[in-house]
Amino acid sequence: MLFEVIKKYNNTLFFFEVEIISADTLSRKQQRFDSINLNTISHNAAIKLLRSALSQGFKVTDVYVDTVGDANKYREYIRSRIPEYLNITKNITVQPKADQDHKVVSASSVCAKVTRDKII
Repeated sequence: MLFEVIKKYNNTLFFFEVEIISADTLSRKQQRFDSINLNTISHNAAIKLLRSALSQGFKVTDVYVDTVGDANKYREYIRSRIPEYLNITKNITVQPKADQDHKVVSASSVCAKVTRDKII
């Protein structure tokens, strides 16, 4: 039910997009000679989603993400990947269990899980 409300207001009150990474893609990326670990795959997916919103003109002033690995390193990684948007995106919060403190992270989790369940 919550997912349907989120979809209804997508691109009007807020922006939501899901990055789907198949099991096959995960496996291939990790088995390459220059393998990519799960944390980096997750980080890159988050950056791709953030860049998508920013490039579409959304004024993303605050970013909240659940930590994957070291929170400070992840925050700096995000900053390093969006230098041209740092005048807009001023607050980047990376913390463990972010869904407990930030409703937007909880809503994102719902979107991801509903999407995963529909694929399965």
